[in-house]
Amino acid sequence: MPRQGIDSWKMTLLKFTGVTVTCIAIVIGCYFSYIKIFPKCHSAFENARRYMSTKSPYHVDLDAGPGSILTDCTAHQIWLLIRHGTRNPSADVITDMKTNLPLLRDDIIKNHHLGQLCENEISSLKSWGGYPDLKESNEKMLVEQGANELHDIAKRYKQRFPQLFTSQYTNSSFKFKYTKTQRTEESAIAFSKGLFGDDHQNVWYPEALQADPILRFYKDCPKWKQEVNKNPEAYKEKKLFEGSHQFQHALERVTERLGLENQLSKEQLVIMYLGCSFETAWNPTTLSPWCAVFSEEDFRVIEYFEDLDYYWIDGYGYEITYKVACPAINDIIMNFENRMKGHSDAPNVISYFTHSGTNLKLLARLGLFNDSEPLRSDNFHSQAGRKWRTSHIDTFASNLGVVLYKCSNDEYKVGVLFQEKEIQLPFCDQIHCSFDEFRKQFSQVIQECDKEEMCRFH
Repeated sequence: MPRQGIDSWKMTLLKFTGVTVTCIAIVIGCYFSYIKIFPKCHSAFENARRYMSTKSPYHVDLDAGPGSILTDCTAHQIWLLIRHGTRNPSADVITDMKTNLPLLRDDIIKNHHLGQLCENEISSLKSWGGYPDLKESNEKMLVEQGANELHDIAKRYKQRFPQLFTSQYTNSSFKFKYTKTQRTEESAIAFSKGLFGDDHQNVWYPEALQADPILRFYKDCPKWKQEVNKNPEAYKEKKLFEGSHQFQHALERVTERLGLENQLSKEQLVIMYLGCSFETAWNPTTLSPWCAVFSEEDFRVIEYFEDLDYYWIDGYGYEITYKVACPAINDIIMNFENRMKGHSDAPNVISYFTHSGTNLKLLARLGLFNDSEPLRSDNFHSQAGRKWRTSHIDTFASNLGVVLYKCSNDEYKVGVLFQEKEIQLPFCDQIHCSFDEFRKQFSQVIQECDKEEMCRFH
């Protein structure tokens, strides 16, 4: 090719390349301008309900089906432990929500032109009415949604086990018990309404105890209180995670998204998270406007921050925490044995209404949701698929059902339901254990269940 032709070809190529680069630059610029003008609307992120830790609304997969079927076996007795339904926050959190969320809302609206919230999200915050009827004197009380949760759970258990949950109440067939709190008492009443309708007024409840030996076995355990609950070392991992780059980046992301001049504090981030969680739990069909300030990654970070607390205080962090749950294990086996022996005072249904702390400690005592490595401040990413997620295992109205089955060959088997779904115990080869295997697994737990000695603080 003549040199003149080559030079002409090079000039054409250079011009084409320049035009292409310019076009790409324009496209990229337009893309980022679009993102700025039309940011992703987090209010459309429906999975937010799955990241609200112990304030998560109750969720059951109604399409999951009845699970595995035991042929030639019938349910002989069921032992239920149920966390109270959705409640109000504590008095301190109510004060914080009523005082600081309106101030944050005003700052967000004032600076929204600098932030990244969508117009519908800003409009929702503008119309957000606060909590004019929420009083500190009503702290931790069961709300209407919480009663509905327990009512519906009862109806589903009755439908699943009609041979146990008979329509007529008798003291010999049913045993109900709650702690000395309004939220568990009202949960028990709502549950009985779901079973018996207007006849629920005939249900007898024993006197509630402040430190019930089965329903709140940790309340009168000095060793747990001193070595865990009041021990600063037990909160170390949560405190360290607060200073991690993951948590600090979450603070920066949310601050930028809201267009605020000063970076949010940990306390401000948490109170918006609690506003999002409680408001959504009170009305599960509608996400709170406060949920829109968080991305999915932000939710993951704050959920882990919460999980570190519950893992070390109520879970696997310290041996005494789950060892002290032995009275509940003993109660399960004692009731099953009485039923198998045909004792007249062995009811069809034992149903206890209790709290988050009891639920988590018992789950750990059963060996459920145990991760191969402890949750720590430095393993957030490697724990992304962890089993210990309070948003799944400790929602409002969480429920654990241990079922004794009688089979045609006079063999007895044990099955476990969690959140109304069958779950396999880690020491069982299949979904249902033989009762002998179940009892053998916990024989030492029962033998060593000397609460006075176990809980002595030296």
